Amino acid sequence: MRASLGAIGLAIREVRGDGNCLFRSVSDQLTGSEESHWELRLRAVAFMRAHRDDFEPFVDTDEHDSWEEYLSDMACEGEWGGNMELVALSRAAKVNVCVHQPDAPRWEVTHFSPRRRTIHVSYHDGSHYNSVRLAGDASYRRAAPFRIEGAGASYCECEEPPSDEEDAGGEGPGALDAAAERVRGAVGTEVSLAAAHAALEEAGGDEDGAVAVLAAASGGAPAKPLPAAGKAGKGRGMTRKQAKQARRRAEQAARLASAAAEGDVVEAARAAAGSKGAKRGKFKATASEPAAAAAAAAEGEEVLSASMRVLAI
Repeated sequence: MRASLGAIGLAIREVRGDGNCLFRSVSDQLTGSEESHWELRLRAVAFMRAHRDDFEPFVDTDEHDSWEEYLSDMACEGEWGGNMELVALSRAAKVNVCVHQPDAPRWEVTHFSPRRRTIHVSYHDGSHYNSVRLAGDASYRRAAPFRIEGAGASYCECEEPPSDEEDAGGEGPGALDAAAERVRGAVGTEVSLAAAHAALEEAGGDEDGAVAVLAAASGGAPAKPLPAAGKAGKGRGMTRKQAKQARRRAEQAARLASAAAEGDVVEAARAAAGSKGAKRGKFKATASEPAAAAAAAAEGEEVLSASMRVLAI
C-alpha cells in the first residue's frame, strides 16, 4: 500500500495500534495529533445515540444483545471502531472520508459536496487504521487537504445531500466547536469539549437545551471508563460475547469499589447506569450517602435522566 500511495504523492502516518486506531487516525487528520481520539470516540457515540434509526439496523446481533450494549461497548477505550463510527464521525464533523485499502477500491463516505474537507485514512489487514497525508507532510498540524482524481472508489452517500446553501452555511467543524464553546461558557464550570458536543447531540443541537443537560449533571464531564482488558473472546471456555460481558462486569465492579472508597456518588451512579437489567428511576442518592449509593448501584439501580445519559456515554 505504501508504494501505491507513494505513486500518487501520499504517505502513511502510523498511529498506535491499541484498539483506538480509527479514532487516532481521524484525530491526526483533524487536529495534527492522535491524542484527541477519546473525544472523537465520545462524539461518534453521542451522534449514533442521537440518530439511532440510522445506525441500529447495522448492529451485529451476534456480537451485541442490544443497541444500548453496542453503545456501551463502543464508549470503552480500546473497543475497535469500524464503518459505522466512520459514518458517524463524517456526519458529526461535517467532513467526507476516504478509506484507502490494499488491493481494493477506495471506500468514500461522501455526505457532503466536494467543496467540503475530505479526510484520508488507510485500512490494513482488516484490523488497523492509519492516517494518510501528503508525502513530505511531517507537520503536527491538521492534514493538508488534497483531492484524488479518477476512478477506483466505492461510495457511501447520504440519501439527501445538503443543498449548496446548507453546505456553505457555516455548520462545519469550526462552527460546531464554537457552539460547544458557548455551551461550556454558559455552564461556567470545567466541562470538556467532548461533553459539550455530547450535550448538544442530546439536545438536538439546541444550545439552551445542552446547557440544561450539563447543568443538571452538575457540570460533570464524561468520566473515562477503565481501559479495555484486551479484545473479548480470549477467555478460555467463553464465547466472544460472554468474555465481553465478563469484562464489562469486572470494570463496573472496579469502578463501584473505587467510588465507594472515595465517596464519589456520581461515579457510582455512572457505573450503575451501565449495569444490564437495571431498573428505571430507582437510584437516588446524596453526597452524604456514599455507601448507600454504592450499594444501590451494585443492585443495578440507575438514574436515566438526560444528564446521566451524557455521563454514561
